[in-house]
Amino acid sequence: MDLPKRIYFDTSILIKANWPHLSAQFTSCNRIAKVLKIKTILPEPVELELEAKWLRDLRKKREDLLAVVKGIDKHLYLNRSEAQIDLIDDTTARKAYLELTKAVKAVHGLETISYLRDNVAELLEMSLSRRPPFSRDKDVGFQDAIILLSVLHDLEVTGESGALVSADKAFQNAEVQKLATAKGARLALFNSLKAISEALLQGLEQRARQYYDEKAQQALSALNAIRDDLEAFVAQKLEVPESSVEPVQYGIFGRLVGVESIRLENIVTAVPADPLKKKPGEGDNISADAQVLIMVVLEGTSIGNILPPRSFKVGEKAPSMLARAMEGETIGHVRKAYPLHKEVQIEASATVTEDGYKDIKFTSVTPK
Repeated sequence: MDLPKRIYFDTSILIKANWPHLSAQFTSCNRIAKVLKIKTILPEPVELELEAKWLRDLRKKREDLLAVVKGIDKHLYLNRSEAQIDLIDDTTARKAYLELTKAVKAVHGLETISYLRDNVAELLEMSLSRRPPFSRDKDVGFQDAIILLSVLHDLEVTGESGALVSADKAFQNAEVQKLATAKGARLALFNSLKAISEALLQGLEQRARQYYDEKAQQALSALNAIRDDLEAFVAQKLEVPESSVEPVQYGIFGRLVGVESIRLENIVTAVPADPLKKKPGEGDNISADAQVLIMVVLEGTSIGNILPPRSFKVGEKAPSMLARAMEGETIGHVRKAYPLHKEVQIEASATVTEDGYKDIKFTSVTPK
């Protein structure tokens, strides 16, 4: 699937991620989204639900703590009223919570979208017809509906594609997708951080391949643009080992005695350096495979002169080389250039820009 441009997190997902002290799983997912330049968003109704839950949890903990303190007072024969016991009040706690969440959103790059204040008629119609996210058998789903409509409105306004991540089964319904389609919104639904993370990782891998292929094509184009320089470098630096040439293939008993010329035939591939293996301070290297035509000079004796083709009858034998020489036959001596097609590997350093590779400097060439 195509990656969304905007990801919306529902209350259920953030509660599981231990909001506002977000889990490593959420942090990882959010970082991948940022690498892919995808916006991560908290709808305003989600923030309000999270705040209300946080305050409920605080009040419960405060009640539990008050019971413990009263137990200690009783144990110590103290008779303090609740007003005399110094526990944080809702106003002070809410202020601290809002400061904390503001910092958390800033650290993670989380954005907020407001909900529509004038969609009462649509909400009423959805509730009366029990359309998802409203439940078919219970009069619940108001907050989920507000969240969904906020997301769909944001997608309508921005014209971008989105993904809603929610563990709430109310959103995992075909009717929700139908509503999004009817509003012209491109919305994908995910039921967990794991599911959206896997989709993002696949997208990241695809983007990496695309980037790599693009850089490879740029590197190939850059090398072809300086083909004459590359050919001159190869001709100057390439060494042809004697062991790489088999004179017998050319019909000669002999050896390699020189190289007459080297011509670059084709640059087959150009491979950018792996960024994960790049050392600090190291340039952007290129490895290229090329085909070259080497005119090798061979010296020796022609096999055709030593063993000329002939036919025999039963009992007939070819005369020995010594006998042939005594009869005046000359054994052919050859010193001649022959074509040798080879693949070579070329290494080069370069500077990478958005437009491609520049300042290419060839560093080595070796036969493959």
